Amino acid sequence: MIFFPTGFSAGQLFAVRTGGEGLITDTHVVWKVKRGVPNKPSILLVDDLIYMIGDAGVASCIDAKTGEQVWQQRIGGEYSASPLYADGRLWFFSEDGKTTVLKPGRVFEQLSENRLDEGFLASPAIAFAKEGAAGNYFVELIDRLALTRELQPKLKPVATGVDVAAAVAKGDASLGIMPLSEILPAPGVEVLAPFPPDVQSYLIMVAATRRDSPRSAVASELIRFVTSPSTLSVLKANGMER
Repeated sequence: MIFFPTGFSAGQLFAVRTGGEGLITDTHVVWKVKRGVPNKPSILLVDDLIYMIGDAGVASCIDAKTGEQVWQQRIGGEYSASPLYADGRLWFFSEDGKTTVLKPGRVFEQLSENRLDEGFLASPAIAFAKEGAAGNYFVELIDRLALTRELQPKLKPVATGVDVAAAVAKGDASLGIMPLSEILPAPGVEVLAPFPPDVQSYLIMVAATRRDSPRSAVASELIRFVTSPSTLSVLKANGMER
C-alpha cells in the first residue's frame, strides 16, 4: 500500500492499494484518517505502525493495515520538521528545539526529553565521517538495524570528524555521529546522548614500549601513570573510559 497525507487545508491520511487505473477512490482506497494528521511534518512508517506528529504537538500512532488509532498523546510544541526513526527510537523535533524520544510500539512510552537551542524548522540531517572508525561503524550499524533505506535521505557524509562538528555547528546538519572524546572539545556543538550499551562501540587504545628503547623505563612509567586510578576523572571528563 501507499500511505500519503494530503498536507495543508483539510489534512487527511490515505492508504491506497497499488495497481489501479483511472478513478480509484471507490476501489483502491483502503482507509483514510482525518484526526491528528499533520500539515507540514511527514509521516513515519515503522514495521506495521504509522507515527505522526501534528503541527500543534499531538503525536499519534496508526495501525498501517487497518487505519485504526493505536494511541494519541500530546507532547507539546509546534512542529514543522518530520520525525526520525533511529537507534530503535522515535525522535520528534519541535520548532523551539524540544526533542522528544519515544519507544516504538502499541503503547505510548516516552523515554526522554532534551532541548536543542537552535530549534527545528526542517527535518534533521545526520552528519558522519566517511572515513574513520566512527563513521564506518555507524554505516554498519544502521545497515544491521535495517535502517539504511529510511535514513538515506537524511544522511550527510563528510570527510572527517572535524567536518562533522563543523556541519552541526553551522546548521548544515542537526545531528552528528562522532566519538565522545571528539565532541566535547568541538566548538559550537554539544552532546545529545551516547548510543545505548547494546549497540555502543569502543575504540581501544593500546600503549607499549620497544624492548631496545633507551628510554623504555620513562615510557613505562608514563604508561603506569596514565593507567593509574588517579587519572580516571581526567579521562572521563574528556570522553574516555578505562
